[in-house]
Amino acid sequence: MYCLHLLDAAWESGIRAFDTAMGYGDAPERLRRWISDRGVGREVAVTTKVDPKLKGDALASALTAAR
Repeated sequence: MYCLHLLDAAWESGIRAFDTAMGYGDAPERLRRWISDRGVGREVAVTTKVDPKLKGDALASALTAAR
């Protein structure tokens, strides 16, 4: 998959911080899977964004998904 090759190349070049958001389609899930498949969870920093208009259950769901 093209995205995974980019993540591999970034990792090989020393990048350890990645940014994603639910608004990027399936990118957060691809990143999560890539981190899990390579076993690098303790070596990587991931940042994300949440829509400030989210409230209640929608906000809780977004925050849970970000973990």
